[in-house]
Amino acid sequence: MAYDSDSATQLARLYRLQCDSLWISTGVMQGTSLVVLQAHCGEMPLRLCRLKSQIEYSVKVRCSDGRVSSLVFDEHWTHHYGTYNDWNLPIAIKVADFHDTVEMSNVQAPKTGGIPPWLVVPLKTVDQLSNCINKYEQPQSTGIIKRPHRHVHQFCPCVY
Repeated sequence: MAYDSDSATQLARLYRLQCDSLWISTGVMQGTSLVVLQAHCGEMPLRLCRLKSQIEYSVKVRCSDGRVSSLVFDEHWTHHYGTYNDWNLPIAIKVADFHDTVEMSNVQAPKTGGIPPWLVVPLKTVDQLSNCINKYEQPQSTGIIKRPHRHVHQFCPCVY
């Protein structure tokens, strides 16, 4: 979203970088146009990618209650009386057409669990045997070392 308000020369550099990377990855001739490369590779133009990320962000903000950044998408008098061109439009005006056409009543923000993340007990890593057993030893000798420890950890979740 920050790139959307960049100067025309900076945006031209971004387009040039995308064009160069598509040329390198596809191996096409140097004169092939960026539009053809984007269509061939299934890439959206950078301006559409930025607009898509702005719309996704605005939907996330509008669906979440109590977000500080929700004020950015509220009506403001400068949206109606300001003089804007394509490069300096506020994000609220850019995504307004989408929000006018799409019904947002059934969209819900992702729910987090009932337990806050800082109260979740992390998994305990048992590494007692890492100093005793070597992966190059014979499997029969490692079984003798592992047997006494098996009953202690038999009901613990195992992550391999």
